[in-house]
Amino acid sequence: MSLFKWMSQDLRGEEEKAAIRAKELLDEERRVRIDVARRHPYWREIEEVDLVPRGRLLVSASTDEVFTLYRGAVFVPGSSLVVSDKTPLAFFVRGDELVFLESTGRKWTQILEAKERRRRRVRA
Repeated sequence: MSLFKWMSQDLRGEEEKAAIRAKELLDEERRVRIDVARRHPYWREIEEVDLVPRGRLLVSASTDEVFTLYRGAVFVPGSSLVVSDKTPLAFFVRGDELVFLESTGRKWTQILEAKERRRRRVRA
């Protein structure tokens, strides 16, 4: 075996080990983030199956509360350090990923009632 072939095989082996280690670290970070989210005093976990999509909104079937996806930063990239430490958020776990939501402060029935009032005014 040539020196070049031997070195390239050795490098491939090291690359594979590094990729496996990177995946392990990412998996561990996800587990830690889920744990941090579950223990956070301002956040609450909701079941994904409780959420009903209504356009760009998500409505809790059990509480009628309306949510939107939270677009802000929650964690410092590459860590489990919280950025949004005082922001009241809801979240659910999809697979091993966290999905954060923020409440609109309204109930779905309130939105429907407002639409109905507008519809009646247009007809009048």
